[in-house]
Amino acid sequence: MRWPLRLQILIPVATIQIVTVLAVTISSAWIAVQRAQEEIAGRLDSVVSTVRMAAYPLTAGVLAQLHDLSQAHFVVYNSQGQLRSSTLSSDVPPLLPDLDTAAASVSESVGTRSELKLGGERYFAEVVTRPVGTELGDVLILYPESRWEQAEYAAMLPSLAIGLLFLLVTVFASIWISHRIADRLRTVERHVARIAGGSFEPLPALPIKDELSELAESINSMASVLKLTMQRIRDNERAQMLTQLAGGMAHQFRNSLTGARVSLQLHQRHCATRDDPAIEMALKQLTLTEEQIKALLRLSRGETSPQVSTSLAEVVQDVVALIEPICAHQKIQFDSQLERMNVRAPDGDAIRGALLNIVLNATEAAGPGGEVQLHARKSDGTIVIDIIDNGPGVSAEVIEEIFQPFFTTKKEGVGLGLALATRAVEDCGGFLEYDRINERTQFRLTIPDSSSVDSAVTDNRAAGLISSDKSRREGV
Repeated sequence: MRWPLRLQILIPVATIQIVTVLAVTISSAWIAVQRAQEEIAGRLDSVVSTVRMAAYPLTAGVLAQLHDLSQAHFVVYNSQGQLRSSTLSSDVPPLLPDLDTAAASVSESVGTRSELKLGGERYFAEVVTRPVGTELGDVLILYPESRWEQAEYAAMLPSLAIGLLFLLVTVFASIWISHRIADRLRTVERHVARIAGGSFEPLPALPIKDELSELAESINSMASVLKLTMQRIRDNERAQMLTQLAGGMAHQFRNSLTGARVSLQLHQRHCATRDDPAIEMALKQLTLTEEQIKALLRLSRGETSPQVSTSLAEVVQDVVALIEPICAHQKIQFDSQLERMNVRAPDGDAIRGALLNIVLNATEAAGPGGEVQLHARKSDGTIVIDIIDNGPGVSAEVIEEIFQPFFTTKKEGVGLGLALATRAVEDCGGFLEYDRINERTQFRLTIPDSSSVDSAVTDNRAAGLISSDKSRREGV
């Protein structure tokens, strides 16, 4: 049996509140009744004392005034027990009745006063003996029991009304609070169901900062991780499929490229103009294409190749030699700057492929009539290469994904260019960054300078040789 959470919250809270309100209400009503009884009893005591101690004669006018003040009735009898005067209009006992104190009211506040029934109405009664005219007489003091009950109800009613009001407010407030909490829980529950259905959109922030809002934030974090995990799973599945395809295609491409390169080399040997720049460029392009296929296999299969330290100037010159004809054909202004320094790239083949991918992307982004720049410099033991173009850049929504494999904004793109470049730069111990500066797109490659490492090793070796030679001279 399903036990809704709002009922689990509402029933205990409402029960506690109802019991508390009822206890407070009953206590307040009981205290009010006790005070009312004490007040009426004190009023009766005062009336009895006044009648007993008064020295003035109890005429009809005096009795009427006493009745108006105390709401009690007075019946005066002479010493023979005969009626002399009364404030009662009817049902007046002609003789003084005998009062039985054993039949007193159950209310302790009335004391030992007796009860007397006259004409269908009950009274609290007490007899006071005092002078009546020239002789002693008796005064029967009667207080209506109905007024006593009215006073009790009047004292009880405010407490009961206020208690009922608070009880209703408490119940409605409990219902409203439980429904509100339950609605927020249902919101979180529906969001979790959407996540289970594959929708990883974040849940908007809840209006109240409490445990539920913290739970919603945790669920949003979980959704982000799940979204990234699912994306990686899809990428891995896609990569596995492409790996099989790439392996067979790479093998065919290698055979085709090898055949084309051998044919060009044979043609170059038998050609009258062996040093034809076009043939040399074609051979270099075929070689670079083979390197791109190797990089693709390295990314998809996890293959590694030995790093070969290469002069950065040669790497950049190779890229410039391949890019300049393309830019000239598309009328793109291409500018390359390389500082004069003895700088070596840790893995020349990988950096060449990375540069070629990024520069080709820059030419496509700039388009005919655009501008592309390639700047390389040495800075604090690292090599910094900037590729800048005046294309439209990358939209802010996809900046975080442009370096992921298989992500592309091109209709015919595969999404491996920047992924290959990133892998190549990271294999050299560096990193690749994207930025948008002054309406221009900039990709920056930062890699360690292997020449500084080589020089440090050379300096250490030289220091070791000097130390050994000095030790030999000192006879150590």
